[in-house]
Amino acid sequence: MKQFFLSIGLAAAALLPHMLLADEAEVGFDERTGTYLLRVPLADTLDAPGFYQDAVFETATPGDVSNWRLLSVEEGRVQENIDDVKVVVTEGVPAQVFLRVTGLASGCDGVGRVAIATSEKDFSVFIYHPPVAPGVMCLGVISRFTSSVPLPAYGLKAGTYSYSVNGKNNGKFTLRENNVFAEDGECHTFVADKLPLQCVK
Repeated sequence: MKQFFLSIGLAAAALLPHMLLADEAEVGFDERTGTYLLRVPLADTLDAPGFYQDAVFETATPGDVSNWRLLSVEEGRVQENIDDVKVVVTEGVPAQVFLRVTGLASGCDGVGRVAIATSEKDFSVFIYHPPVAPGVMCLGVISRFTSSVPLPAYGLKAGTYSYSVNGKNNGKFTLRENNVFAEDGECHTFVADKLPLQCVK
């Protein structure tokens, strides 16, 4: 089984050499065609996390990397209508970190898939337009949208971190303490009726 999934990963890399798998892939078997299908919801490029979306690969012999072929893949459209990004850091330890994103959109537009790439003390966030199903009519009414994007902050060390949204909208936030529940990193019981959550050793 381990070799099987290794072959799947190699297949994706071989068919799209500049694709870096970013989200969990799903493997299925099509009894009608007798082929295996590999679905990759999101995949990164070196410049834009999540740029490739809904990639589907097919093969009849998953053990042979050369037999995988790409059936379909969508290229994400970056949401360019974001006009404000604010960072929100909750109180307490561990803290949660959110980017509050607002902008203008019309009809079926707004916030679609979100992909985050991390590098030491930097978060690169890419927000894409939502997909529109074929045949769907979208109204041209302009309205504001707001969305909260959680950053994977748990486990970060105390310090200052930077972020960007779609290659711009840069900002920083600071964690004053190591962002874990307890010094040993373990906590099994919580007081659920108090905020922020309290760890009981």
